[in-house]
Amino acid sequence: MRKIQTCFFLSLLIMLNSCMSLMFKSPDTKALISLTDEIPGQRTGKVLRHVSYEIWTYHLLGLPSVPLGTREGIPADNLIEPLVKNDLAAGNGIVRLKVTHARTPLTWVATIFTLGLVSPTAVTVEGDVVELLPLSP
Repeated sequence: MRKIQTCFFLSLLIMLNSCMSLMFKSPDTKALISLTDEIPGQRTGKVLRHVSYEIWTYHLLGLPSVPLGTREGIPADNLIEPLVKNDLAAGNGIVRLKVTHARTPLTWVATIFTLGLVSPTAVTVEGDVVELLPLSP
């Protein structure tokens, strides 16, 4: 019983001291995604819909430098492109992209259940799908 208490305390300590980071990188291909209202080199039209995806990323011992992947099977180092590829149909782009990560009650339960060995984080990717118009009116 003492070992279980010690393991639980250590896993709780690791969870509380861990921090997550997010690296946003753009591949060589020109993705029609923007963090602002404008896509460079494009003219945006009306908003077609708002999209929001939540995925879980897993890290060993809560260490951001040791990703284990995602619950959805997407590589942890390339989250955005696979999520929004269907929304980027011909003539569409995504503006006001927002990426947040947080600990939810379910991720805390999963971390405690694994005694802190695997630490999930809920990552939310959301933005507005817009139509892209020709540059000249």
